[in-house]
Amino acid sequence: MSFEEACEVFDDPHGLDAPDVLVPERFVIIGRCARDRVLFVVHAVLERHGRIRIISARQATLAQRKAYEKA
Repeated sequence: MSFEEACEVFDDPHGLDAPDVLVPERFVIIGRCARDRVLFVVHAVLERHGRIRIISARQATLAQRKAYEKA
């Protein structure tokens, strides 16, 4: 997937955003992109610069998609 597609999950009003349980400075978001795919994106918030840094992005697993659809 492209960087642009991964960025689209931040515009999803139903996206699930939570702290990463493995790395305290990171967050995860599960959201839908314009291509109607549910993605799992790991990111960090760079407060000093007011930006978000995407660490990784991939399609959500079945369990993650179910959690997204349930919320």
